Amino acid sequence: MLDRMKPATARWLAGGAWSVALVVISIRVWFKPGAHSVFTSFREAGAHWVKGGELYYHGSKFLYSPLAAAWFAPFSFLSENVAGITWRLLGGILLPVAVYTAARFVWPHPESRKGSWALVALLPLSLSNLNNGQANPLVLALLIFSVVALVREHWFFCSLCLAIASYFKIYPLAIGLLFSTLYLRRLSWRLLLSVIGLFALSLLMQRLSYVLGQYGSWFAHLGGITRRSADESRAWRDAYFLLRMVRIPITPAAWVVLEVLAGMTIAAFCIRGVWRSWPEKRLIYAAFGLGCVWMVLFGPATEAASYILLGPAIIYGLFESCRSNAPNWIRFGVGTAYAGLLLADISDSWLRLKGQLVYARAFQPFVATLFLATLIVWLARDEYWRATPDEAVDESN
Repeated sequence: MLDRMKPATARWLAGGAWSVALVVISIRVWFKPGAHSVFTSFREAGAHWVKGGELYYHGSKFLYSPLAAAWFAPFSFLSENVAGITWRLLGGILLPVAVYTAARFVWPHPESRKGSWALVALLPLSLSNLNNGQANPLVLALLIFSVVALVREHWFFCSLCLAIASYFKIYPLAIGLLFSTLYLRRLSWRLLLSVIGLFALSLLMQRLSYVLGQYGSWFAHLGGITRRSADESRAWRDAYFLLRMVRIPITPAAWVVLEVLAGMTIAAFCIRGVWRSWPEKRLIYAAFGLGCVWMVLFGPATEAASYILLGPAIIYGLFESCRSNAPNWIRFGVGTAYAGLLLADISDSWLRLKGQLVYARAFQPFVATLFLATLIVWLARDEYWRATPDEAVDESN
């Protein structure tokens, strides 16, 4: 058990588990680089960027920005297996580094083992993303680094991490907007400047007319995706899907309104915390946790792999609820959310239920809804955030 280990032993165990997982995945990719991989489309987009080709042709699976395509350009000069391994190692190293760095600031006691616990807990939620070559581990690492920068008051680094993540998947910008509600004068203009700066950078990386044309094609390509109204076996896994499952009628246009209202409600909730002078750690967790929930439940495109974005928020909730005055049902709700994510990932990756049972596809958004309800009630009650008398003892564990 980790709680009986020396801190150094726990760190070695967590690092060893991640290392073994990355080695096994790398061996699989070396021999079968194109199997079970979305990275193929990323590398292809990078090759098209280098040649000045169309990124968003009919049938293209590449959904990220032209700047992201430029990021993938160097991978196109490598063989598919070497490029695939390099890409997975990048996400597989940056994510645990980000988590451990964040844990050092959340639990700053030098003898704390919680960073190792967090890494062990996050690993099983990350395996399918790493194996498939998803961009989610890199995006999540950037979001976690933005939290560290926020705590350290490195405003430009925070905004840059958020902006880069948003050029991969637009909806991480929601986290940036929520952070900006907490630090309006210090972060909002820097975030805007970072987004504009990265756009300007992309204009310098290829012919101006080509880059501008690709941005236009990108928006048209995203607007042409019809999975929102697809049948249940292909639809996005979000709150829209849950509404369809329980036969509540909603049109795609009404859904956009609901997305905006949900985001505004979360922002208002965070602003309320500012007005009530919540401690900084509670405010940041509210913005980050609720923002991650919004991304998967109300974001523009949520697949099974997207639910890794909830992992750090839930894992932090497990630790924080155990060291505070939160009642047992809060701990049960957060623990159930973690177990639900893990079971859903196992069912998708190993039991292959996602294409056979429609209700299995509803499991992840249901778990996210459970976590959302638990988190809102927990954050709203001041008495649940008072530290227990033995907090100092807990920090040393």
